[in-house]
Amino acid sequence: MPENTSNSEPNNPENKPNPPDWLQDILDGLENRPPEETPDPRTDDTQPTRVVRRPALPPDEQPTVLSYQPPQFSDEPQYPQPPADWQPGNRPPIAPPPPDETVIAPQFDAEEPPSRWGCLWRTLFITVIGAFVLLVLGASLSLLGYAYLAQQLPSPEQLKTRQYQFRTTSIYDRNGNLLWEINDPNFGRRTDVALYDISPNLRKATIATEDRNFYLNVGVDPIAVARAIYYNVTEGSIVSGASTITQQLARNVLLPPEERTEQSLKRKVKEAVLAVELSRQYSKNEILETYLNQIYYGNRAYGIEAASETYFGKHARDLSLAEAAMLAGLPQSPAVYDPYTNPDGAKARQRVVLDLMVEAGDITAAEADAAYAEELNFRDQNLSMAAPHFVTYVRSELERFYPADLIYQAGLRVETTLDQRLQSIAEEEVASQIDALAGRNVTNGALVALDPQTGQILAMVGSKDFRDE
Repeated sequence: MPENTSNSEPNNPENKPNPPDWLQDILDGLENRPPEETPDPRTDDTQPTRVVRRPALPPDEQPTVLSYQPPQFSDEPQYPQPPADWQPGNRPPIAPPPPDETVIAPQFDAEEPPSRWGCLWRTLFITVIGAFVLLVLGASLSLLGYAYLAQQLPSPEQLKTRQYQFRTTSIYDRNGNLLWEINDPNFGRRTDVALYDISPNLRKATIATEDRNFYLNVGVDPIAVARAIYYNVTEGSIVSGASTITQQLARNVLLPPEERTEQSLKRKVKEAVLAVELSRQYSKNEILETYLNQIYYGNRAYGIEAASETYFGKHARDLSLAEAAMLAGLPQSPAVYDPYTNPDGAKARQRVVLDLMVEAGDITAAEADAAYAEELNFRDQNLSMAAPHFVTYVRSELERFYPADLIYQAGLRVETTLDQRLQSIAEEEVASQIDALAGRNVTNGALVALDPQTGQILAMVGSKDFRDE
């Protein structure tokens, strides 16, 4: 076969023929195409799975086993013929898969639309979880705030040292009858008494009026707030406070004077924290006893013992139900319910206290009506000093031996040798003798009666009239 040299090129060292123009055009396009990253189906999970199913052969047909015959190459290259509609510069179309191959795309079940109850339960679950998280967060912040305020406020241990320290000094005759009281001019009357020396009627009336759940709460009582709002709205005036007995004690003893009357949330929070701390460190009876010895009842009377003596001239242990209800209603507003200046208002307040005691189960309605109908005998506020010259003498002796702060704040009980029966006789004799000697220009007189065996003073009169000497 003659050698073909017509298609050889000088730059073709292997002397291979060049492909046709249409094929060369395709090859050039493939070489200039930018490389594409073909995902590996073995590692790429995003590519859909291509399942190819081929039709099964009939049973009677057996597949033909073909042996592989390597292709025979000749010197003349065999190129496929171009498509009939081929134009220079165009790429041949990609042939479709063989007709006997079936491509099955992955099937996905369509999601059913969520039901109404499903949405409701999902919303409810999210709401409950959110509320629980907010509750835990709020409780944590509250505990942190409580601990911070508790560290900033006065210690409850200071309750005994920071309460009112002034006490009334009382002067008695030899038989235990009160002659006079020496009060702190900056405060008033005050005498400490133990809780068991206070009438049970007064204790019940105070708890029913100020803090019905006193023995059950932890120092603060949300129920008392709601009850106070109800009573105040229905009565048209303030008849019951929202602060518990422990809160009032914390405010009056542990808070500075400038904060006690401050109407602010900050003050109420401090008061509540102190009340809880007081309840943790003191018993309920200790708190109630301190409260009853500290509260102001009006007319310069601090504490229930001073109030009992000021209004009724008796000890707190001897108060009747009617008297106890009258005094228990005073701390809410001593000036407004003052029985000396506003007897009608004080009586109406007594009725409120009695009704509260009935609701608390302390007394019956019949007992409340009987107490309300009872006539009260108030002590005269203009009582003159008994044995004035003798009392003045005793006071001067006290000031000679003791400092004034001790006399005004220590609550001394001074027992003297005076006999009031002999004192009354002595005063009458001095007055009659001066009148008998008036024609002789006698205008005044004095008398001192002594026990000759002991030297004790039994009676002392310095003039006919102490106020007009």
